[in-house]
Amino acid sequence: MASVDITIAPSVASALTSHQAWEFLQTTYANKSQTRIYSLRDMLAKVTRDTKSIAEYLCEIRSITDELATAGSPISNAELIVKILSGLGPEYKEISAAIRAWDSPISFEELFDKLSDHELFLKHEELKKPLATITANLTNELLDLSLLQIRNHSQALSQTIADLSKKFSLKDLGALHFFLGVEVVPYSGGLLLSQSKNLDLHAYSDADWAGDANDRCSTSAYLIFLGQTPISWSSKKQKTVARSSTEAEYRILSNYSDFGNFNDMLSRTQLADAINSRRTITVLAVDNGNVSPLNGLSSDVQKRVLSLHVILDYYDLAKLQRLSKKSAILTTLYQSTGQAGGKEGFLNVTDMGGDQVAFGSAVAGSSLNANLVQSVTAQPYNISVLQVSSLIMPESVTKSNTSTKTPPPAKAPAPSKAKPPAPASDMAPAPADADSPTADTPSNSPSPAADSSASSPFMDGPTADSPDADSHSGGASANVGKGTSLAMVAMILSFGWGLAKMI
Repeated sequence: MASVDITIAPSVASALTSHQAWEFLQTTYANKSQTRIYSLRDMLAKVTRDTKSIAEYLCEIRSITDELATAGSPISNAELIVKILSGLGPEYKEISAAIRAWDSPISFEELFDKLSDHELFLKHEELKKPLATITANLTNELLDLSLLQIRNHSQALSQTIADLSKKFSLKDLGALHFFLGVEVVPYSGGLLLSQSKNLDLHAYSDADWAGDANDRCSTSAYLIFLGQTPISWSSKKQKTVARSSTEAEYRILSNYSDFGNFNDMLSRTQLADAINSRRTITVLAVDNGNVSPLNGLSSDVQKRVLSLHVILDYYDLAKLQRLSKKSAILTTLYQSTGQAGGKEGFLNVTDMGGDQVAFGSAVAGSSLNANLVQSVTAQPYNISVLQVSSLIMPESVTKSNTSTKTPPPAKAPAPSKAKPPAPASDMAPAPADADSPTADTPSNSPSPAADSSASSPFMDGPTADSPDADSHSGGASANVGKGTSLAMVAMILSFGWGLAKMI
């Protein structure tokens, strides 16, 4: 009995035997009389969809056609399709016209699927439409109540609202403030109506600058007014951390925590400023696990090593794999400082084959110890950040803690050989070789004046009165002083002779 339709359940339940129940069903639904057939066809002709769903509409038609088939008057598939399409209504006229234009016949099951899909499409389109403004003609009784009549009569106003709620769905929006661009301001004497024509556009923005104490992120907001009405606003927490002025300039690696130590060293050594001043660079970065060799080194050495990892040209993965000679010499930021000697400021990049690229110092005997790992980030033709496996640290760059090379000390001029002093009576004439381009100065004199003349050629030797002139007799000391004077005269004459020959 649970599967029996509710309309025939009482008749089936009243049967004493199953035979009586089947006879009742046959008489009721399988009667082949013409009267039954006419009645079913009349019912079928009057069926329309109206407010029913597609499923309900087609099930009702299918039920009638099944009864007609049982009564011995089946409906053909073409008649069934025409009946269904004719009762759909204007919403389905497009799909109905399309189905009628088909050359091949359509089955009942296929038609059911097509109409169900179209019904779902119509429901979705209905949801997209804005709510239509409800307009209606009020009854004569409501029209008799003008605003003047109900303005000061709360009972009449309440009654009007109650009458309107019977016909429309009403919602209390609170006190009236604006109506059709007119501002409504209630006061003790009634309502003050004013209309402002100020449509100036104003925008306000602000930020709390690292207002979150947990992650140091800032929150920014803006508000835009049209006249006195806000039309757009937003409040959003920033994803990046507020940094100092120096760190804020170099933020290419800020979002990559694996390179945080490398990025911090660029900031501490002030290389970030030099990088930002360049339009086209490539940075060879190492992750946090491979930057440790720089720990313990002086800031100056760290800066030199890091500047060796800044290439003054743009290189990405594609460009590195298209090296014309499978190898190239690259200029680095270290070379531009003027501190590099030889090829210390250059890098050697080589395509090792099999998508393997290696970097190393261009100094003779250096190995290609830094392998290309991946491209971290890039702004095409502007800046590229490539990850390498290890730091490039030539010994000639890291062995000294001074950024400039100290020039070798100047060699002191070798002491010239001095001739034996001439006798006192012969001191006035010039030496025999005075006209020679170069004249020797006395060097075998026991006086320390010869040594002092090596460092200061224009210093006179000690005189005879000097107690420190020599350990020998005073006469010998006098001869030494005069010999030195003669050597000075010979040197001046030699210089003059050389100058005359040049002229």
